[in-house]
Amino acid sequence: MIPSILISKEVIPLPNSYTTDVLTDAQLDFMARFLPEPFSYTGRPAYTNRQLLPGILKLLRSGCRWRDLSLPDYPSGVTYWRRLRFWEEKGIFRKTFYRLLDLLIMGKQLDCSVVSIDGTLIPSYEFKEVTGYSGKHRLVGVKVSVLVDKHGIPLSFSYAPGNYHDQILSYPTLKNCYTVPKQLRSLANIGFQGRRSLLADRGYDSLYFRRFANIQGYDPHIPSRVCVSKEKSEDPLYRVDATLYKKRNVIERTSVSHLLHEAFLGMRSVLFLAKR
Repeated sequence: MIPSILISKEVIPLPNSYTTDVLTDAQLDFMARFLPEPFSYTGRPAYTNRQLLPGILKLLRSGCRWRDLSLPDYPSGVTYWRRLRFWEEKGIFRKTFYRLLDLLIMGKQLDCSVVSIDGTLIPSYEFKEVTGYSGKHRLVGVKVSVLVDKHGIPLSFSYAPGNYHDQILSYPTLKNCYTVPKQLRSLANIGFQGRRSLLADRGYDSLYFRRFANIQGYDPHIPSRVCVSKEKSEDPLYRVDATLYKKRNVIERTSVSHLLHEAFLGMRSVLFLAKR
């Protein structure tokens, strides 16, 4: 038997706590319950997720350094960094991301009858192993590809060095798109049960990508870069509904320079869903 004094989890009081405008108090409490906490039978009890989450969001919002969080009466900046690394090592962001999408399915707030894909570059000169020079943007950074539903809710994302083309990065984005669990299919919107319309700009115009999207269950609506022949224009892969295309969701362009690795990318997607 382990003495109860060794397994009791005492909350360390904080004289001060960071404030954040990213999430409300109710949303912070909701997110803190989803994320795991480290535990050990010996040593000082760990800070709770509720205590550390606002500081991590402060860094994510402002782009400050971890050391800037090391203020008197606050946890060390290393403590915040370790908690984020702990979450990433557990692979919790993808799991939480899918879990929140499940909740939106139950609330019938997802509409995947029409989806849109686009990419953007996040400028940064840090993390050289995942950054690259983009000739299009004339900047060094990370290329991010995002697939969203009709309401702009993200369904899938992937990232690569900035020198990758949007179309190349779109293949894993489409392939790894969220799928509805079997037990929730009866609650899912009809858009999940049939073929879906995929909207994209001219940068994705290629026969191979159109065929790939078609195999994945999408009807591509992508304008051609050049005039196509009459025979090709009658091909279902090259048909474009002009009215539908005008409703294409615009992926928000972000300039957060510290959104560079999967931990931050996953957290931003999770936070977006939590605010729904």
